[in-house]
Amino acid sequence: MPHRVLELLEAHKTQLVTEIIEEVRQFSPHYAQVPTVELRRNVVILLTLLFDAARSSNERQLMNTLAEISEKRVKEDLDMGGFLNAIHAVFPVFSKLVREKGDRENAALGEAYRIFENKLHQISSRIATLYSNTMQEKFTRQNQELKELNRLLQMKKDNLSRAVEQKDRALTYERGINQRVLESMQSGVFVVSSDLNVIYFSDRLGEMLDIDSQSAIGKNIQEVFKDTGGLDIPAMAAVVYRDGRLPLSLLEVTTSANKNKKFYVRAETYAGYDQAVDGVVLIVEDITEKELLTSSFKRYVSEEKLAQILKEGGVSAEQRERAQCTILFAKARGYTAVAEKMSLESLHELSNAYYGIMGDAVEKSGGFIDKFIGDKVLAVFQSNDDSRGAKAALQAALQIHEQLERLETQKDDWPPISVGIGVNTGQVLIGNVGSESRLDFTVLGDVVNVADRLQALALGGETLCGDETAALGEPDVRSFMRSTEVLAGRSEPSQIFQVERRRKPRA
Repeated sequence: MPHRVLELLEAHKTQLVTEIIEEVRQFSPHYAQVPTVELRRNVVILLTLLFDAARSSNERQLMNTLAEISEKRVKEDLDMGGFLNAIHAVFPVFSKLVREKGDRENAALGEAYRIFENKLHQISSRIATLYSNTMQEKFTRQNQELKELNRLLQMKKDNLSRAVEQKDRALTYERGINQRVLESMQSGVFVVSSDLNVIYFSDRLGEMLDIDSQSAIGKNIQEVFKDTGGLDIPAMAAVVYRDGRLPLSLLEVTTSANKNKKFYVRAETYAGYDQAVDGVVLIVEDITEKELLTSSFKRYVSEEKLAQILKEGGVSAEQRERAQCTILFAKARGYTAVAEKMSLESLHELSNAYYGIMGDAVEKSGGFIDKFIGDKVLAVFQSNDDSRGAKAALQAALQIHEQLERLETQKDDWPPISVGIGVNTGQVLIGNVGSESRLDFTVLGDVVNVADRLQALALGGETLCGDETAALGEPDVRSFMRSTEVLAGRSEPSQIFQVERRRKPRA
């Protein structure tokens, strides 16, 4: 019997669709937003499903169909109220159409519609239940997904916290190491910000400048260095910002304790954690003591030997080398007797003048003073050209004689001084002699001994040399063989040459 109602409704399906659209739009705001074409298509599908469900006698098939409808509407995020309103909207439309198009006098049609309407209510109730269950499943699933997401987020948070903690410990440890490294450096280090405030000031720099390092941190450099002269930090910072670095510079600085010092200073940009330039780091090396030692050491060794020692980091008893050299010994004649007749002050002045003449003559000729032994001088001349070294030594000897002859005219109470000089050429050993606690840089060998023996034989104003030296000195320096003798400490006789002078030597 309900099929007669279905046939009547299906016959006027177009009218049903139009009226249902008006009904659902009036009672459900959701459907008011849906375009008419789309809404018409959905209403047609809904009517087809309802008619099929009302016509079906297969309960399982009916439930499967209703479940599909519910699942689809849940996926469309349609709320339950709107969904049920859409279903309930068809009832008054159906009832109106049956009254208008059906036979009102036909009691059987009225009974058939009542049965049809009850079945639609049952379908509606089942749809509501299925829809509710489907929504509950969806909420449960979403809740589980949220819980899992929260668990993963908590895990990431915990891992991140541990990573941050480990990184913080690593940075703290690294800062501690950097601090210890900086404080262990012999150089002084300080960092200034872009606004010229002190960020870091090492204890070593504080010692060098007589400044309390801890009190300097955080202060402006104008205040920190107000009693220090020679350190123009703003100017140096300007160079760093312009060029990226300050080349190694030698500065003469006056500390806050009024001490004069010499510093090597270099500087570079300082980058913060974001790698942006945040200031300037300056490294200061105190070379005051080094300069003093270098200046003193230069009095005893050549510039070349000094450069070698500085390059190798110091001297040791193991340092030695063979070399072809010309050795010069010079000793004053009658110096002891002269000293007895002079006051200590006059003797001091005369001695300085005497040694000054020796040193000037040797150095100007290219040699260096090895040592002073009382009033005796040992000088060494070394050259890649043997003849050049020999000629230099002989010319130095002649200059010594000439300068000493002029010395007695400088002061009335200075007596005349003459020296005997011995010069010899050959292989020597140059090196350090002594213990690690006390070393003497000198020359050793038979050539040295012969030069000293020749000096002992020379009269005041004379220069005696060996045969090799005489040959190498020609023709710039003339000499003649004076004798052949067995020198003290030697078994074989040696040819002894005397260097010619333009003036007669003193007896």
